[in-house]
Amino acid sequence: MTDTPGNPDRLLKWGLGGAIFAALCCFTPLLVVIVAGVGLSALTGWLDYALFPLLF
Repeated sequence: MTDTPGNPDRLLKWGLGGAIFAALCCFTPLLVVIVAGVGLSALTGWLDYALFPLLF
């Protein structure tokens, strides 16, 4: 099996890697620091209500 740009196995690996990376970025404390840094710290209490359903 050759490693062509349209190879489904390669696309699946990149897709899963991207999904894991996105999930880690959403649930790290860094997200809270960024939200507080732009002046939206009042929204940090509501992040879980938005992020958990979006993950599923």
